Amino acid sequence: MKKKKNCLQIISQIITEILTGVAIGITVSLTICIIFILIYGGATPEKASGTMDLRREDGSLPTTQEELPEGIDGYYSPDKGLIVCFNPWTCLHEIGHKVDDEKREGLNDGIYFSKTKEWEAIVDYYRTELFISTGDPDQIEDRINDFPGIGDNSCDTTWDRCYGGYVELYACILEYSHGNPENMPEIFREFYDWERIWELEKEYPEIEEWKLVN
Repeated sequence: MKKKKNCLQIISQIITEILTGVAIGITVSLTICIIFILIYGGATPEKASGTMDLRREDGSLPTTQEELPEGIDGYYSPDKGLIVCFNPWTCLHEIGHKVDDEKREGLNDGIYFSKTKEWEAIVDYYRTELFISTGDPDQIEDRINDFPGIGDNSCDTTWDRCYGGYVELYACILEYSHGNPENMPEIFREFYDWERIWELEKEYPEIEEWKLVN
């Protein structure tokens, strides 16, 4: 009986050790899953976007300044290829979105170039490797580096949304440069279709007038 009891004890101990090992394994796995979810799921910062739904209840788009939310001076509708703007710098900004949206063979292949990983990498490289602060937050170099919603910069919540990001930055760089490639950091110049930009600017004479005094 003693030997039989010893065998039962050994078997019981083995089973206990196996169950303990399984429990530890499950606990570790659950911990890893929770950490993964926190990093890549629930704890992911809100992505910045320039998108705002401006459509009226009937689905039409506003055509006057009064119909737009306060602080919004224009927009570009990719569905219609339409620019609506009410001051020269906003017109130039929306031209940036339109040019970004238009297909350019070998560059964006029919999608916003600013939505590509290539554009994101260019901006990040500029900020980490090339950027030298001018000491003036209003200068284009510093405005690019401090732009909301890129890299680890927080987005702008002025309009109850997460404004900023790489798509919005593309249009803003054109606006900040006043439509002049010489005013733009060299690394970005080749990613703008200047002939198309200047062609579109002709539809808004106020842009040229604004450039003359800025």
